[in-house]
Amino acid sequence: MNLSIKGCFFLSFSFVAIEKQVHILLLNSPERMKHMYNTFVICGDDKRYRHLAALLVDDEKEVYLWGCSFSCLGCRPICTLYTLTKPVVLVLPFTVQDAEQIYALKTVPRSSVIVGGPLTPGADEVLQEKELTYHNLLDDLSYKRDNAIPTAEGVLALVIGETDRVLRGQEILLFGYGSVGKDTAKLFSACGAKVCVASVSEEELTSAKESGFDTLKLPLVLNGDKGFLKKFFCCINTIPCSKIVNNEFMRGFAPTILLVEIASGGDNLDYAAAEDCGIRVLRAMSLPGKIAPRSAAEYIRNTLYQYLK
Repeated sequence: MNLSIKGCFFLSFSFVAIEKQVHILLLNSPERMKHMYNTFVICGDDKRYRHLAALLVDDEKEVYLWGCSFSCLGCRPICTLYTLTKPVVLVLPFTVQDAEQIYALKTVPRSSVIVGGPLTPGADEVLQEKELTYHNLLDDLSYKRDNAIPTAEGVLALVIGETDRVLRGQEILLFGYGSVGKDTAKLFSACGAKVCVASVSEEELTSAKESGFDTLKLPLVLNGDKGFLKKFFCCINTIPCSKIVNNEFMRGFAPTILLVEIASGGDNLDYAAAEDCGIRVLRAMSLPGKIAPRSAAEYIRNTLYQYLK
């Protein structure tokens, strides 16, 4: 059968197009992704990262430790990411300095997957330039639900250990009713405490009411009446918002109240006002890595594998 030059060109072009599509499918196939991202780099110093490294080694992954003070059987320490030549999965701490995050993104191999906390300004350009994939664990709903459990248990243990009274019958003011807030409210309520949920979200307040908790709408307008704040034995903040527990609250609390900060960010509470009022504040971030590091590591590992499917 004779084919015209035009027909031959069309067939040739079609074969090239099909070949490219097949190549793309193979590149993104689950089996190739599984083998392509078989190398993990752990950067983090609390106990959960040590457990994470051990879990990945048990899963027969190649694991490097970058900037870690601990050692782990089966893991290799590295001084710089420049020594790596193939794409890796880089696990960064949730809180890292802007310059350190940018440095990590610039030096990690092209096409790598990075998992950590919020992205720093200017990071998007580096991600695009190096074809990197970034996952913010703190935006992952499934991970947040899992991680809320050790956080809530940690808060409960902390309050019990730092106070000299039983929780039964005590009034607890809880800021926020997200994943952590819900589990925290349930645990304190199970101990006999009376929980009041404060939130700016109508949805959260409705959910809290349906669960049987008292609620307080934020922002709070006291109009000089601060007496009802004196009844609270403990105040727990889960909302990352500047001065969410502000000077007005501090002036209304009894000086014996215990304030517990578990939300990310450095200025959610008015620390100066708390100090002026003689109120004790406990900053208790990263509780999962302190209270239940093995479970916290399992949550991270499971989420990593979901990303790589």
